[in-house]
Amino acid sequence: MEPIKKFFEFVIERQEMWHRRFVLKQEYPFSEDTILANNKFTNVYRQLDKTSLWVHTNIIKPYNESNKTLLDKRNVLLNIVNFRWFNNYHIHYELGLLDHSTFDVNMYANGLVEYIKEKPLSNTSAYLTPSISGQTQIESNAILLTVLHSQIDLYIDRMSKIKNGGDLKDLIKTLPYLGNFMSYEIYCDLVETDLTSCNLDSVISKGPGSAKGMKLIFGNNNYLDNMKTLYNVQGEYLKDFKYNNYLEPKDGSLSYRVIEHSLCEYMKYVRLEENYTLNKTTSNTKYKKVPIVDIIVDGSGMGIIDKKERSLHTFNDCNKIDTLYPLHHPEVIKYIKGLKLVNPRSEKYRNLHKKTKTPTI
Repeated sequence: MEPIKKFFEFVIERQEMWHRRFVLKQEYPFSEDTILANNKFTNVYRQLDKTSLWVHTNIIKPYNESNKTLLDKRNVLLNIVNFRWFNNYHIHYELGLLDHSTFDVNMYANGLVEYIKEKPLSNTSAYLTPSISGQTQIESNAILLTVLHSQIDLYIDRMSKIKNGGDLKDLIKTLPYLGNFMSYEIYCDLVETDLTSCNLDSVISKGPGSAKGMKLIFGNNNYLDNMKTLYNVQGEYLKDFKYNNYLEPKDGSLSYRVIEHSLCEYMKYVRLEENYTLNKTTSNTKYKKVPIVDIIVDGSGMGIIDKKERSLHTFNDCNKIDTLYPLHHPEVIKYIKGLKLVNPRSEKYRNLHKKTKTPTI
């Protein structure tokens, strides 16, 4: 099958699954594609993800329906940035949204400490919370909020004058600890407000997952040109797509954001497809090594297991990962069962972490 066609068919079927499940209320499985039916893939549209729905409903929509005073603008920017730091709406249910006029960073940080004692945070390897060595997530978050709180009017003013999406993303990245991924997530929230005139097609994002998905389609590293090709030819493949233009103010086309996001999921789909094919045709194959896998450790935290080093990596080491493999892979299961895992939230892990960058299991 033509690679471009296969990619868009993946996009269509994944959205069809959402429609069958949530609109038609059909029973599982939601697809005849066994890979899609039996594995987790995020939604095609960012707006359908739980966290993005929460941001839109509780932060962006109330702002768009407000009088849009200076305080309203301060609050929406402060809350978008703060939300994307942890990407956990349960925190905001518990502690409430921030009010710029009464915000006290110490009081908020203490509230986070107490909350996390009861409900420890955990993020997947796809969503890394940045910090620096020796600092907790809460300490880094406090520094970020302090800087933004004190300079928020300057940021609002500059955002209103920026016409280029790349410049807006670069402006967001000037805030402490915000890298490419998180600044783009914040960018995508901000374009739903009048704080900026930029939109989802004002910038093209390149993440490691989308870059790998793109290379699977085109076989080269010309990401920008290939992205524009997918954007320009999509009409040919999506002419019968029922949900085209869904949730996005577009003229019958998917935004760069949706394409970039889908490329990440497509990469996972192809990798799973390759494993399924291998297991089906050569069930007795002995794998020489087990690749790095994403795994929940002791049910309360997450880490990356590396067979070669027999070590537990922190989130900051996730850029070493080339491919994510399914946990149900027989050799992965066999390997994991032989490990004595260390909970990354335990005192034992923290003691190991003090001694070495990559603690040995």
